[in-house]
Amino acid sequence: MMNNMGVVFKGNSGKKYIFEGPYKLRSSLENAPGVYAVVHENERNINLLELCDSDKIYDSIIKTEKKENRFSKYANGFSYAAFYTVNDDILSGKDILKDLKEFYNLSTCSSACLTQAGSFS
Repeated sequence: MMNNMGVVFKGNSGKKYIFEGPYKLRSSLENAPGVYAVVHENERNINLLELCDSDKIYDSIIKTEKKENRFSKYANGFSYAAFYTVNDDILSGKDILKDLKEFYNLSTCSSACLTQAGSFS
């Protein structure tokens, strides 16, 4: 779901995580720990293409994109969103990732379709 502050993902625990973004340019992302999502929007949905945790989000995305061109079929139609855990002493990226994957019933290499009202701006 989109709101003016970012993309909201709900975890299996009921907690809502507000991800910064979505950003078309990966250079908008910080090289900090957290969870990132690669999303693609169409008229009715946000398609969650990838959800990962990382100690350095920007570096992880660069490394992954160099190895695999997984999102080439989306051309420039995909964006990035990030939930940073730098100031979060309670939850780690792995905890958040587990919570989200359980809610959206995702395996390691899977995608989900999230219904949303609104569009990327």
